[in-house]
Amino acid sequence: MAGTRSASYQSKPAFGLALMVPIICLLTFSCDSKPETAAGPDRQESGIHETVEKDGLSVAIDTDKKEMTTAERLHLTIRATCPEGWTVSLPAVDHQFGEFLTVGYDTARPQLAGENKKIVGRLYILEPFLAGDYPIPPTDVKFKKDEKLYEINTPGISITVKSLLPPSLNKENPRLEINDIKPPLSLPLSFSIWVWTAVVVAAVVMVIAAVVLVLRKRKPENGEKVTIDPADAALRALEQLAAEKLEEKGESKVLYHGVSAILRRYIEQLFGIRAPEQTTEEFLAGLEKGSGFPENYNRLLRDFLRHCDLVKFAEHQPRASDIQNTFSSCREFIKGTRERRTDAL
Repeated sequence: MAGTRSASYQSKPAFGLALMVPIICLLTFSCDSKPETAAGPDRQESGIHETVEKDGLSVAIDTDKKEMTTAERLHLTIRATCPEGWTVSLPAVDHQFGEFLTVGYDTARPQLAGENKKIVGRLYILEPFLAGDYPIPPTDVKFKKDEKLYEINTPGISITVKSLLPPSLNKENPRLEINDIKPPLSLPLSFSIWVWTAVVVAAVVMVIAAVVLVLRKRKPENGEKVTIDPADAALRALEQLAAEKLEEKGESKVLYHGVSAILRRYIEQLFGIRAPEQTTEEFLAGLEKGSGFPENYNRLLRDFLRHCDLVKFAEHQPRASDIQNTFSSCREFIKGTRERRTDAL
């Protein structure tokens, strides 16, 4: 991390200025703009924007600012564009990103980008500690399809972090000295404090005892484990989603997002697949590779998920009959695959 500047300033004006610094920090932080999303297409002109392209693949790195103060946060976004069917590995979320402290992140679901391409993005929310120049080193973004593996390095960039102290104070006083606070005054103990302490301890013990009793009553006898059938859980989730009547509120896209998520979660639990960030094509391709998924349901599932994608991504407006058929088809699919799975076992 870049070096810092500190100064000695013992006069009364410096003490008043030291009290104003936290207030300025709070006002600056509260006025900070809302961060962009990980997959948003807009780029703020005040930031740094770099793009690297290679063999039809591209990686873009964007920041919302080039310069900042110690009271602000930096929003850094990395987006990878590749053909559908490829998998993308973005830089992992670590405690630190370069010399910045990572305080949050947001990984967006893959978005279609036209010409059979998709965009995978992640937003990193970073904070500085002291003033100085903060370099962000190059990071690796990996692409994979079948046995082919490609790697693109993002360019290194640098962010300037400025102090909130006035420049005159930094130049004239190379060391800022803050007086130690006075130790706390001890209060005389009274009999009532001991009484209230005993009451609190007794209440905590009673709560712990009650929790232990409840847990013992709920524990299954003979060491049996209580399991929930994935099909029952999926059917119950469908009924709850239908009861919300989202189509009457004009939220068909949210409705189809929910139906698609319920069906994908059911298939993931039933066949042991874990692929929450895959596109529909990648998800279907994974089912065909030794998962034990019934072949006679492949076409039905493919048509169903593509119909959901039309509503979610292509602004297709379903009719009331389409929505009813969607719920009916999903229920029949769950019941049919459960019966087939039970017979196979």
